Amino acid sequence: MELSKFRWMLAGVLAIGVAGCTCSTKHGEGKEEEDEKNEVKVTLDQLPAPVKATLDKESDGGKVGDIDKEMKDGKAVYEADVAVGDKSYEIRIAEDGTLLKKKLEKPEDEKKEEGEKDGK
Repeated sequence: MELSKFRWMLAGVLAIGVAGCTCSTKHGEGKEEEDEKNEVKVTLDQLPAPVKATLDKESDGGKVGDIDKEMKDGKAVYEADVAVGDKSYEIRIAEDGTLLKKKLEKPEDEKKEEGEKDGK
């Protein structure tokens, strides 16, 4: 096979490979799916004491829903859904009890409206 034909074939294969990679991670979807595979459901009783203490403090007497444990860079991170009054929060806590994130979640009807506006 001529060298120029080989280069064109190699360029085509690489282009297809790159296109395939970008499609699987479009808008971060591939990353989210990968993260969800690493998640394990846990209960309040299974939380390390520092994580439970932080969750109790941050949930402020609210109702704790699903709790997921996932590994990030070799360390456990816990994510809980918490309802406080009429608001919902996503709370992320490191295994040592450090609060990583407390995010106010949008109500489902707002998410639907936003999805309609985005054309989804």
